[in-house]
This record gives sequence, C-alpha cells and structure tokens, in this order.
Amino acid sequence: MYKKNITRFLIFLFILTISGTASAQFKLGASVSLNNTSFGGVPPDNANYTSIIGLGGSLLIDLKLVKDVYLSLQPGYQSVGADVNFGNENNIFNDTVKTYKIRLGYFSIPLNLKIYHNNIYAGGGFTVGFLSSATLTDEFRGGESEIKDKFKDIDLLWNFNVGYKVSIGKPDLFFELRYLQGLLNINDQNSFASGNEYLSNFKNKGFSLITGILYPL
Repeated sequence: MYKKNITRFLIFLFILTISGTASAQFKLGASVSLNNTSFGGVPPDNANYTSIIGLGGSLLIDLKLVKDVYLSLQPGYQSVGADVNFGNENNIFNDTVKTYKIRLGYFSIPLNLKIYHNNIYAGGGFTVGFLSSATLTDEFRGGESEIKDKFKDIDLLWNFNVGYKVSIGKPDLFFELRYLQGLLNINDQNSFASGNEYLSNFKNKGFSLITGILYPL
C-alpha cells in the first residue's frame, strides 16, 4: 500500500504541474550513470562499509515551469550497494578480513527541480526506488546468493545535483554530479531475529556521475 501511494503521488504531482502550465515546454532525452555508492547507518558488529561501483540508465522528461526552471522526471534502473568488510582492514594478513559485496538493483523514479544559470544548473529532489534484485557475493570464498528477502521493497532518497550543458545543435549534451542520501532503513528487520539481538541497518548513499542528451520539443 505504501509503494502504491508514493507512486500515485509522483504521477499526480507531475500531471498537476503539466495541467497548470499553459505554455508547457518539454525536453525529452536519456542518460547513463556511473554510481559510487555505499551504505550509511549502523554496520554489523566488527564490520565497516566501503563503496562499490554500479551503472544505471534513465529516460528524461523535463518540463519548463518558468524561465530557467525545470521539473525533471527521470524513470530508470540503478545498480547500487556496498562492500561489508568484517575484521581489521589494516591488518597485514589479508585472511583476517572477509568482504561481502551486496549489490542492489532498483527501478527508480527521481523527481527533481533544476535551476539554470546560463549553461550551469543546480537543484535537487527525491527518488523513489523499487527493489528488483539483491545479491550477496562472498569475495573470500567465492559464490553468489540471492538475498532480496532481507531488504525492503521500497527506498526513498533525497538528492542534490549540479550540472553543465553543452549545445550540439538543437539538442543539449549534459554532465551532472549527483549526491544521494537514503532516508529509509532498507534492511528488512522482520527477516531477522528480534528481541535483544544486535541488528545492523542500511541506508543507500553515494554519488552518481551522469551524462546524457536532452532534445527540446
């Protein structure tokens, strides 16, 4: 029910903005991203989080609200996650550290505000992510397992972005750096023992380097 309500809200907000704009001007496009992400929150006992690299791609629908201000809907897919390192990573004996790579795949719906000044823009917004996959890789012994049941089906993040556009004829090529910070604990604690047991939590966070093209209509 929570997932449906957020989806309906985003769709309603975008439709309301379109209907309230008499002379709507759109830009359509696509982008690819390189994601450097990790987990925030409380790590497991005797462990720490380090970042991993993932890829992503999105479609873009930018709606002009007023001069130099756009509302951007960016549905797509993103690969994020983290390494969870158990043991003393500064120890000279490598076998004292065990690393588990957690990789999460999300169908994401970012809704951002972008404010331009000449060719530079900045802004921010929120992203709703719907979990599609979750895998755990034991880098010490090898092997991969599916752990989707250990995570919640939905994530909510806020983001801040800065970018630069280059006109190549009618379309614009753009480059953007985006900071992401999760607002929800995505660890499904119902799948673990409760009571006095220590429970870690996970919040997605990191940076995305994005490039893409926008074509005005």
